[in-house]
Amino acid sequence: MTTPIDQLHFLTLNVGLAVHEGDWNWKNVNSPFTRLYYVTEGSAKIILPAGTQELRPDHLYLIPSFVTHGYLCDSHFCHYYLHIYEDHESSSAT
Repeated sequence: MTTPIDQLHFLTLNVGLAVHEGDWNWKNVNSPFTRLYYVTEGSAKIILPAGTQELRPDHLYLIPSFVTHGYLCDSHFCHYYLHIYEDHESSSAT
């Protein structure tokens, strides 16, 4: 099923810069919003169902909503983040 672009309603939940010093370690993260990361310094890893991906500077990463994942970080790591929620409630019936 396809959704016309004019029926999509995205909400920006959070935007910011995160600076970590080996403290970004989480397991079994599963959220109702999409995460977009732009890495600026250091490295970390994201554990996804399909395998582990190293997060590197000057790369952009998208983690879709409801994808269970985890993070591993044991050193300096900086990234900009954007959390986006698709609002299904506000779509009007036509």
